[in-house]
Amino acid sequence: MDGNKHTVLILGGGWVGLPVAHELRKVGHHARVTTRKSRLIETLHRLDMEGVAFDLESFESRHERVHQLVQIGEGCSHWLLTIPPVRNQTQEFHLNWHQDVLAAASLSKIERLVILSSTSVYPDEGKMKEMDARMDSISPHSGLSLLECESVYDGSPFSCCVLRLGALIGPGRHLAERALRRGWKTPHKRINATSQQDAISACIHALFQNGMSGPYNVVSPDHPTYADFGKTCSSLGWPKSLAEASAKEPTGREVNSEKIISTGFEFETNNILEWAKCAGGMRMKVEVPIREQILRCDVHYRCNAEDMLLDNPNEVVVFAHGYKGFKDWGAWDRVMDQLATSNRWAVRFDFSHNGVTEWFPGEILDEEAWSQNTYHRELEELVAVANYWNFRGCKVHLIGHSRGGGIALLAAHELERNGIPPASLSLWAAVSDFHERFPKGNDLKKWKESNRFEVVNQRTGHVLVHPWSFYTSFMNRASELDIKAAASELSIPVLVAHAMDDEGVNPWEARELHSLLKKSTLWLLDAGGHTFGTKEPWPGSVLPQPMCSLIERTLEHISEA
Repeated sequence: MDGNKHTVLILGGGWVGLPVAHELRKVGHHARVTTRKSRLIETLHRLDMEGVAFDLESFESRHERVHQLVQIGEGCSHWLLTIPPVRNQTQEFHLNWHQDVLAAASLSKIERLVILSSTSVYPDEGKMKEMDARMDSISPHSGLSLLECESVYDGSPFSCCVLRLGALIGPGRHLAERALRRGWKTPHKRINATSQQDAISACIHALFQNGMSGPYNVVSPDHPTYADFGKTCSSLGWPKSLAEASAKEPTGREVNSEKIISTGFEFETNNILEWAKCAGGMRMKVEVPIREQILRCDVHYRCNAEDMLLDNPNEVVVFAHGYKGFKDWGAWDRVMDQLATSNRWAVRFDFSHNGVTEWFPGEILDEEAWSQNTYHRELEELVAVANYWNFRGCKVHLIGHSRGGGIALLAAHELERNGIPPASLSLWAAVSDFHERFPKGNDLKKWKESNRFEVVNQRTGHVLVHPWSFYTSFMNRASELDIKAAASELSIPVLVAHAMDDEGVNPWEARELHSLLKKSTLWLLDAGGHTFGTKEPWPGSVLPQPMCSLIERTLEHISEA
């Protein structure tokens, strides 16, 4: 990437386009993103990013569409086209669309255009390089000849680069998902896949790498078969039927990506089977409504020995993340995989005001929402998630980490008072007193006067702000948020787990909670820190020993409840 800062137009704020915009913003470029979703435009503006309404099917004439593209792209030196083929539209429609992009980009005198295409431009068999694309190769998803769409830009007056992506894999896109019920259609076919991170990196690389033009394959250099992939998945709780295939020579095409590697690009995902291990077990999305909010939950589950999937589990573990945390932090997904069985599902969720958004779930970007969060809001939301499963006849276990531990204890107390107590509670490095964590003396006075108490996110360097209302909202409900008082009344079995070298929450808080609880087990680790050896981001698929020990002890506690 050159040292200049650019304004980039991203046509299509989707699964690839949005994270590209975010990455560009982080290194000082400005991204203008088109979308059909008004809520996304509002979110982008709140995150100091630019969203623009655009729907390529909404124009009465092609001239009008070209004019709109020119207006949207004003001041943008680089364009990135990520909009996938529109379903149920003809080849002619898509050729016209690309011709309109070409016309608008030419009128705008841009420096470079990067287009996302697909490996469907290649025949089904053989080793494929960029020169092997054929007009008569039809995409099975859109029914189009994407090579004919690519050819529209031949001889363009600006630098044009085409990135041919394989099957996209990443959050929410797992190769085994579509094979869950019916298995693999062609188990011995080679996989040609592109991870989301590699797609993002390739887009940014192509936008600013001098000398790049024409087509480039962006496909992981590794090409296992679907049967090999299924074997890896089945070891992680996916159906064993995914691994059932007799020995047979691999078939299908093998797409070569040496051309883009020769430009200095490096793949992050070089091993598809290792990616599968990191992606973990089966997961589904569940939305729990509360007030005018939607709590986004990830549910982890497994097949039983007979390859059966339950429609509703017997038990559910609900996990509450901590301060400056979120459900996708670090290794929480891998931890939930370990807690899930065929009869017991594990659920992690985002508190509504933890600062992450639907479109950017892995980072606290919505600082305004974060600053409006309160303890009682989190308590109400954890109770709502627990009751979502209670009302389905499930036995519920609660787990809370750090601040989430304090919230989980309060939620267990409220649920018990309402006659639907959790079966168990596990406190991981939990706080014992919210009030004690507020500033004192002059610091409290300064907070009140300035309406601003700053907290630095050590990992990202972002400065987050608590307004004075965060303190007053707690004081107005202090009795409801008294962790120690709730602990002294709680009757369910509780595991209190803490590492002795925890620098975030002192181990004496664990001892204090243990002394107050009626039925508790204190379990102290010599080392592991506040997050039991994990961190954000968490690389690889193997959990650290402190976390493995914690999971083992927690499972014992849950099974005894």
